[in-house]
Amino acid sequence: MPYLLLLLGLGLAFLAAAHLKNFPQDFFAERLYGKSEPFDRDLTALLALQELMENNLRELQEKNEMLQYLLVQLEKQRESSALQLQQVEDLLRQFTNSAAPTSMGPANDGRKEQVYKLIDQGFSTAEVAAELGLGRGEVELILGLRRVKN
Repeated sequence: MPYLLLLLGLGLAFLAAAHLKNFPQDFFAERLYGKSEPFDRDLTALLALQELMENNLRELQEKNEMLQYLLVQLEKQRESSALQLQQVEDLLRQFTNSAAPTSMGPANDGRKEQVYKLIDQGFSTAEVAAELGLGRGEVELILGLRRVKN
């Protein structure tokens, strides 16, 4: 039985070879590459390459637009940060200028006494600060020093 199948397969192979002999030699090449001339194939390849390049160029333009947008946003944030930094520096300068005279010299002792006197009279910390033109934290600091001494 296996020999019979082998002979049948060989017979079919010879029959296929004989049938293929009837086709022209360039039949399969024409089917594979199309019936176009080499020049037409090159032109088709160039057109495909041009289309690919145009697609890549469009992608690059989109990415460039996104990059420009991000750069604008970054510049806005930088300007905002610079403005905030300037405001913080101004506040710090105001704080150091206003704190300097009250923290030094004999006038400080007079302020301490005024703070103690107003607190003893029943004024709140915020009221004392407003009355003497001091910061609330400074009044609380003076009161804290009073407690430490006693």
